[in-house]
Amino acid sequence: MTIGGKYVWKPDSNPAVGQYEPDLTHVKPKIPAATIKEDSSPYRRPKEQLPAPGQYDAHLTDFGYNPNNMTIGGKYKWKPDSNPPVGAYDIDVAMN
Repeated sequence: MTIGGKYVWKPDSNPAVGQYEPDLTHVKPKIPAATIKEDSSPYRRPKEQLPAPGQYDAHLTDFGYNPNNMTIGGKYKWKPDSNPPVGAYDIDVAMN
């Protein structure tokens, strides 16, 4: 073992690119595969109808298409809620 020595290239015994020709006489022949052409399960979801190219966003409108529908910075309107006011909440009644 050497530490810090110069790298020495050593060719390996593998064949060069394009030189390898395997012997296929010992390989098993390919077995024909089966294919299922129809859905065999009644529980499968039916295939969805996909929109044509360019039709994905036909239901959307451009930003600001109807400016009468928008409100920006309206005045705050106070709405009272159904919670009891301060001091009116009775813990003993709530536990029952």
